[in-house]
Amino acid sequence: MEKMNKARPFTPYYINQNRLFDLYSILNRGYSEYEEITVQSSDAKKTTGKADAAASGGFKLIKISGGVEGGCEHEKMQSSGTTIKRVQTVTSILGNVLEEMSTKKYIQKICDCKQGGFFEEKVNFTLNSLKKLLDMLKDIVGLTTSISNIGITAQIPYTKKQIEDISKAFTFLFGGLEVFYETDEYAVIANLNENCLYLSNLDDILNTDIFCFGQIKKIYPNGTNLLKNTTFSKFKSAEIKNDFISKIADFSNNDTLELGITAKAEIEGKRVYEVEIISLRK
Repeated sequence: MEKMNKARPFTPYYINQNRLFDLYSILNRGYSEYEEITVQSSDAKKTTGKADAAASGGFKLIKISGGVEGGCEHEKMQSSGTTIKRVQTVTSILGNVLEEMSTKKYIQKICDCKQGGFFEEKVNFTLNSLKKLLDMLKDIVGLTTSISNIGITAQIPYTKKQIEDISKAFTFLFGGLEVFYETDEYAVIANLNENCLYLSNLDDILNTDIFCFGQIKKIYPNGTNLLKNTTFSKFKSAEIKNDFISKIADFSNNDTLELGITAKAEIEGKRVYEVEIISLRK
């Protein structure tokens, strides 16, 4: 993982706060929203004076003869204190958790992780969601209709009604927001929760390099089906799934549009890590 440094700031775009607070509480034996720090400072004041030896009471010196005059010095300590309240934010807690887990070597490279292990890896996620794909296509068709009224023509090879008909017919395919990232050696798949977006939107975390901190849920040694949060994942026939997906994916594969969303049924021939995302940051 990228080495954390207290002096180096970062920007989070996605934080699963429930999981993050659980980790923070485990590492610190509890959770507090703030800590109080008291800073003490002391000043020493010296006073000097003269004292006469007396036969009784007070400061006594050994009396040799007659009166004895002695010198004395007193030091008085005065202290003052200031209490500082340091408030924890979600981002500061994330930084503390990453630093602590990195120091204790709880975070590894994803390829070194076993199931249940924690990792941080630079990824570039693609959204694999039929619902988002069709929603975006409906918006685009609506836009082309509007701009055609002012004399601008955009060639879109389908109508809004076609897309709406597909959406109604295959609502069983619509689950959460699945994302994936592939390299030559392995792939990472996960589900996004839009409630975890942190001062950002989906465009900020998709199709861009970003650090993903998470936990391994499952490892598939030689590929797996995608769209796991839909009924579609229950189909065993790869041929049926691929044929259906390819027909829907054709809507987004043309020279006119660049959607940044795909429809993919499976990943084959490589190790696939199914993960839970705790944070995405830059």
